[in-house]
Amino acid sequence: MATTVTTRNPRFQIKLIPQAGQALTLTALDNVVTSITVNKRMGEAAGTFQLALVPRIPLALTQGPNGVGRWDDLIQPMDWIEIYMWAPGTATAEGFAPAPVKGTPVLRGFVDRVGATFGIAGGAPQRTVVITGRDY
Repeated sequence: MATTVTTRNPRFQIKLIPQAGQALTLTALDNVVTSITVNKRMGEAAGTFQLALVPRIPLALTQGPNGVGRWDDLIQPMDWIEIYMWAPGTATAEGFAPAPVKGTPVLRGFVDRVGATFGIAGGAPQRTVVITGRDY
């Protein structure tokens, strides 16, 4: 008898809407987001989020008349953000169950801070851009 292992890879979509400029959508396919943390607690006034991004901006964003060179050129405090997360359908005996509706956001809010971190874990330098904020 063979052992069956079922896996699910969570999906996400992040919509960043700057005060000035064009909206930006990030997904897992962009290979830009390294981690997403969303916290919402009943006892707190607002939920919070933290995004960790690779330091480079995708080439598609750096080209054209509105091209930017750094994340903090593109994203500023008080920019609007929407974070969507879902798990794709799971395997059943009849096939794959449908994925939930992707239109329900986990968080909608504003960017508070865009910063950078630097570390040398295991001897290799690691740079990360960190975006933090809260929902409304």
